[in-house]
Amino acid sequence: MSKLTVIVLFTMGLVVTTTAQKSIYNKPYEQWTLDEAWRILTNSPWARIESESSRTSGVSYLLEVRLYSALPVRQAIVRRMQLTIPYDKLSKEHKADYDAEVDGLLKCPECDKHYIVTLFSTVRDPMELRSSTNQFPPLQMKEVVDVVAILKRFPREELLRQISLTNDKGERRAAVNVSFPAKRNEIVFLFPRFDDQGKPLLTEANKKFTFDVAPEFFKKEGKELRKVTFEVGKLVHNGQVIF
Repeated sequence: MSKLTVIVLFTMGLVVTTTAQKSIYNKPYEQWTLDEAWRILTNSPWARIESESSRTSGVSYLLEVRLYSALPVRQAIVRRMQLTIPYDKLSKEHKADYDAEVDGLLKCPECDKHYIVTLFSTVRDPMELRSSTNQFPPLQMKEVVDVVAILKRFPREELLRQISLTNDKGERRAAVNVSFPAKRNEIVFLFPRFDDQGKPLLTEANKKFTFDVAPEFFKKEGKELRKVTFEVGKLVHNGQVIF
């Protein structure tokens, strides 16, 4: 692939992400299209699909990482549900029942005190995702590592100790709680938003932060889960870090 092609593809990716970010503030989430909701959940400043693959061994992983405590992520989840039901065709009474159910999801009381990150592991071939995210090369994979299943094997205390958020100044927040939603291949991590002095881990002064998983979790699989880096500047709206 030529250097010019790489630059063009990279620029196109930036345009898509920037456009998606701006669009969510230009209209209420109830007016988002299904494609807009999916982009926020898979390819936005608040979420991405991490992957690694080898053309020789075919071993790979696909991992959806979402900053759940960011309101746009929760709104996208609700909007996706609305369009799947579909919400607009529900009766007035059923809409009221549905709105009551998702009210807690949108308000998220835990989000006031915690940064919340969710991991969802998928074993789908990248080609299945390429049409919607346009970010995976066509690979034939012999084996896909189920990241969430591997993490679930370890004691809760070890997960809390070895998984953290770290900002660009080296300040670290270890996870304080972890849960496994029933019937879903997902893990939910909670990290303290504030330190003992009431200082948040992330402010406008930060440039980036990483979601870190200790490498020893994947030694047996011959893998190392890369640090997932998020750019703080892309999370800022009206002077506030949206996470």
